[in-house]
Amino acid sequence: KTLDGKVLKVLVVTSVTYFVAWGPYVTIAFITSLFPDTVPPIWLEFLVTWLGNSNSFMNVIIYSLMYSSFRKKASYLITKYFSWKCWRKNNQLRPSL
Repeated sequence: KTLDGKVLKVLVVTSVTYFVAWGPYVTIAFITSLFPDTVPPIWLEFLVTWLGNSNSFMNVIIYSLMYSSFRKKASYLITKYFSWKCWRKNNQLRPSL
């Protein structure tokens, strides 16, 4: 595949994911602004807000699946950060013998 084709595929997938994730939230916000007496159930508000905000995590998954370079760099950074933090915490919290 060419780079342009891959970039276009990622753009389409992330755009569709964005509209699927934020569409219900925008729809409910629009309906409640037109009809102020209409109040959606609290569970529905929570669900659509959670779905919209989870779009950021969905992008990480999409990029990880489609770009091996992104996956390698993200894995390196996560491993480096967390292994250092765990090592530092373990060594600082151990009582000296």
